[in-house]
Amino acid sequence: MNEKNNVTAVERTILLIRAISLSPEPVGVTELSKQTGIPKPTVSRFCVTLTNLGMLDRNEQDEYSLGLIFIALGERVKASRNSAEIAQPYIDKLAKDIGESINLGICNEDTVYTIYNVSGESSVLVSKLVPISPLYCSSLGKIFLMHRSKDEIISFFDQELPKRTIYTQTTYEDYLNWKQEYDKTGVTTETEEYEYGLSCIAAPLYDHEKKLIAAISLSAPTSRLELKGRKELAQKLKETASEISAIYDKLYIRRKDIAG
Repeated sequence: MNEKNNVTAVERTILLIRAISLSPEPVGVTELSKQTGIPKPTVSRFCVTLTNLGMLDRNEQDEYSLGLIFIALGERVKASRNSAEIAQPYIDKLAKDIGESINLGICNEDTVYTIYNVSGESSVLVSKLVPISPLYCSSLGKIFLMHRSKDEIISFFDQELPKRTIYTQTTYEDYLNWKQEYDKTGVTTETEEYEYGLSCIAAPLYDHEKKLIAAISLSAPTSRLELKGRKELAQKLKETASEISAIYDKLYIRRKDIAG
């Protein structure tokens, strides 16, 4: 699927979800087609896919409503807004200093949602990235996998995971290699596992209890990342992540003192 088709699919998905969210009652394919201008076969196909993903619910009349996942996402958005506001100046500064795109992501179930992004040097590859990505072939996603239990990890890799490129890694053995790298370096990486020509590095963000709440990543064309130096960029990313985590900790202490 080319870039234009990718963008069209995202636009249609958003149009359908928006139309369903604005309907006071479950709505059928015919009505959705009228409201969005999307052909009925396409509406049907998209709605079935979104239902399988848990994004929509379908009743006995083949009418659709938003899935319960949006309740969880809504709570995540509320919490993430504060996180994004706190992290934004540090992310902006890092992007300016290194000239690469920096992303702030949160996780819901098996999906990463980018809630803030600032662009560095111009790149068509980076501009093609969508704000939703799977756990196993994104550096942000790998951060969240690093903080799951062994049983959860084994269960995750028991499912069939599609390859996006020939470099996409999809096995539990691959995860063990990522974990070894993460334990040694404090970052996760992916090299053209999500998109050919694109590489990413990610670092975790912790709250006052040292629990993972989000992650930040650096996205750049592979050749440019190699030219600037992976180790040097990873170190700057980790330093920024530590600064943001320290702010989270200080804000908690300050709020606790005020409340007390």
